[in-house]
Amino acid sequence: MYLVGIDENGFGPVLGPLNVTGVLFEVERYEHNLWGKLNDVFSRKFSQKNRFKLTDSKQMTPREWEKIALILYFLLFKEIPRFSSTFLKKFILKEKSLVKKCGEEEKNMCWEPDFSLPLWEERNFLEEIPSVGKRTKDILEREKIRILALNTLICCPYNFNFLLQVYNKAELNLYLFETLIKYYYQKYRGEFLFICGKIGGIKYYRRYFKLLNKYHCLKFSEKDELSEYHFENLGKVSFIKDGDENYFPISLSSIIGKYIREIFMRRINTYFSSRVSGLPYVSGYRDKFTKEFIKRVEGELFRLNISPLCFRRQK
Repeated sequence: MYLVGIDENGFGPVLGPLNVTGVLFEVERYEHNLWGKLNDVFSRKFSQKNRFKLTDSKQMTPREWEKIALILYFLLFKEIPRFSSTFLKKFILKEKSLVKKCGEEEKNMCWEPDFSLPLWEERNFLEEIPSVGKRTKDILEREKIRILALNTLICCPYNFNFLLQVYNKAELNLYLFETLIKYYYQKYRGEFLFICGKIGGIKYYRRYFKLLNKYHCLKFSEKDELSEYHFENLGKVSFIKDGDENYFPISLSSIIGKYIREIFMRRINTYFSSRVSGLPYVSGYRDKFTKEFIKRVEGELFRLNISPLCFRRQK
């Protein structure tokens, strides 16, 4: 059967993309305690020699995200990514509703700054990746688990603002989850279990479905901790509170999504700091440094030929 963990990163910030990421596994049967099966490589609590921390991305450092991201890349593609552009091209899923014809400078802001990897980890970690990757692959094979794919949908500020004309923020976020679910189902077919992090405080998802409502819902249960939907042919879709902390597939998708979002934030910071002197490095969240950054940059957008809608989110 196919098991897919899905989570979002960047729902709350005012700068940078909102991205929804999925990791596709093939397993003989679903078992909740994948951490236990993969304990020789991944630990929920701490990093140590030959074991890597893998839990809620908010409880991890950029170096820890990067280790997991580079190991997973090697598992999927049998090579080590040397540049951020290479890493992103392999994972970003192009969806028609999220593709914008950017102006030249807007493209430079989000897509052109490139960086050698690793960004946060020590460079000598690259030499360890083949042996770590082989050991991880052997353990996965022992447990009859295959990681087949990883994909992320990027919703840049322009598309975020545009889609807010149709959806509210939570509905927009859910639409990206649904888009990824539909993509995996149509590409791979078979028996699916989708486990997703809960979106904000939503409990009743069925009323908001835009794509999943095209599939016949055989049964459902909507509770504070868990909202579950069993669709004919499609399979089961679950939204789980604190899923990124308690479910390995959701945690893994959250970590990779966080790493990808931080690459975009580094691009944005790099672009503007080379054109506006003295800017602080910012996370894009609604803190005092980001507010200062926005105040200084917005006065330069016309000179830089960048649309305000591409720079920041309206909500």
